[in-house]
Amino acid sequence: MKLANKISISFLVIGSIVLCISTPLYYYFAKNSLKKQIYNHLQTTAQSRAHHIESFLTCQKEAIKQLSESIVIKRFLSADMRDRDYYQSFHDVNRRLKNTASIVENTYDVFVIDKKGMIAASSNEEDVGRDKSLDAYFTQGKRGFFVKDAHISEDTKKETIAFSAPVFDSEKSNVTGVVVSRVSMKEIFRIADDRTGLGKTGEIYLTNKDFYMITPSRFISDSFLSVEVKTEYTKQWFKSTGKSDVSPHKREHIPSILKDYRGVNVLGTHAHINQIEWYLMAEIDETEALAPLKIMKIISFFIVLLFSILLWIMGTAFSRLMTRPLQRLHEGTEIIGSGDLDHKVGTDASDEIGQLSRAFDQMTDDLKHTTTSIDKLKYETDRRKKHAKELLETTRKLNRANQKLRHLSYVDDLTDIANRRYFDEFLEKEWRRAERHSKPLSLIMIDIDFFKNYNDTYGHQKGDQCLAQIAKALSSTLKRPGDFVARYGGEEFVAVLSDTGINGASKVAESLRFNVQSLAIKHKSSPIAKMVTISLGISSISPASNSKSDILIKTSDRALYKAKQEGRNRVVISYID
Repeated sequence: MKLANKISISFLVIGSIVLCISTPLYYYFAKNSLKKQIYNHLQTTAQSRAHHIESFLTCQKEAIKQLSESIVIKRFLSADMRDRDYYQSFHDVNRRLKNTASIVENTYDVFVIDKKGMIAASSNEEDVGRDKSLDAYFTQGKRGFFVKDAHISEDTKKETIAFSAPVFDSEKSNVTGVVVSRVSMKEIFRIADDRTGLGKTGEIYLTNKDFYMITPSRFISDSFLSVEVKTEYTKQWFKSTGKSDVSPHKREHIPSILKDYRGVNVLGTHAHINQIEWYLMAEIDETEALAPLKIMKIISFFIVLLFSILLWIMGTAFSRLMTRPLQRLHEGTEIIGSGDLDHKVGTDASDEIGQLSRAFDQMTDDLKHTTTSIDKLKYETDRRKKHAKELLETTRKLNRANQKLRHLSYVDDLTDIANRRYFDEFLEKEWRRAERHSKPLSLIMIDIDFFKNYNDTYGHQKGDQCLAQIAKALSSTLKRPGDFVARYGGEEFVAVLSDTGINGASKVAESLRFNVQSLAIKHKSSPIAKMVTISLGISSISPASNSKSDILIKTSDRALYKAKQEGRNRVVISYID
């Protein structure tokens, strides 16, 4: 058998052995990788939907808590029906409740229960006088904030979740009643019904603490509180803790293959809604999830076949490569003999043929060495000049990049004004200057009122736009070259006014507050105004020797805190002791 054929067969045998070992391993790891990707997607989806539901519940919770602290409601519950202004107070409360029901999204009914359990005022005036003394949102609501689990309202026949909170008297010692908001489950249904990326069989649904479904099913109609999800997965979930009374949010949320409430094998995971005993399930049928594996088997077969053919071709080519040096050496000696000293016949082979070929190359190199020295020297000189020119240009580019980077390090990307780092340096510089010249220095701390509510209502993209608009308004208000404004962090800003006493700083602060309010940025979730407002705290000082600027920041921050306590959307001055 010829040497070339032996090499080709050796390639094919070795390649076949490698394929027989690697193909099953590839399929095994590919299957596990596919499962892991699906599990990760399900976990991400479940956590995302759970976060949206938590945010919805938090918004409703904050709304009912703020309503329970309403002075109008407190005054109404403390009034006597025989009082002359009782009916005016009753009218004011009803108007406040109707306004809340229209503003708070998905809320269809808001009412106040007196301490006897009777509805004293309601956004739906037909409900006034109804007895709710035995309802959980009254009995539990008197003790503190309470959420009544998903249910069908007896009055409206709507899928409902209710929120209640106690109303205290002015001394906060006695409960005078309970305020209740009934909220439609439509928003929760919408969140659960978002099946983006879950294919044709994937679904997300919620169950209550008794494992009854409280959101629409993809496969069963009228599933609200009628479908029990007591699957083997839920049993194993309880077993994993050793006992069923362990807090659900402390259990491991491990994705796995399980049978769902239809008895169908699915890949699934879950998340716990911490504010209420709800469980969110994210599932997709196993047949759909692992369908790509069937295609992978077919592809693997064709890959093995193609690779075998490729190995045979490579073996044949390699065998020819091994026998080619003899022919090449013979042809090369004839070319060199004809006078072509640039021709190379050398190979890397360690046998006699390789040694002989390299000796021929060495001989031709020695022969032409003397004629190429000048060319090499010129080439090296040109190469070094080019390198020096490139190095100089690179140095210039680095200097320009460093200057740009230093500028960017002092600017807040979102608002395009100075950032916290630049503020710290600027304040220290102005502090020392004011100390040297015995000049006053003022500082204004600024905070956007109820900005978290704004973000929760309009989203973070609108929140970023709001921050940029306010930053622009603050910056344009400060006219003097020495005045300075920066983003202090989050929704807080800070202004430094050089050579300015407390009176001048107060006027500037009021201008800042007025100009921001004049932007008329809508803020329907603000309890103090229908637009975005700011609170400001001012302090001023003429720095003494060896003093620190921290005292100016702390005093202004204390004034800002007081402005928030006094109702926000105002300017408060704090004097340094």
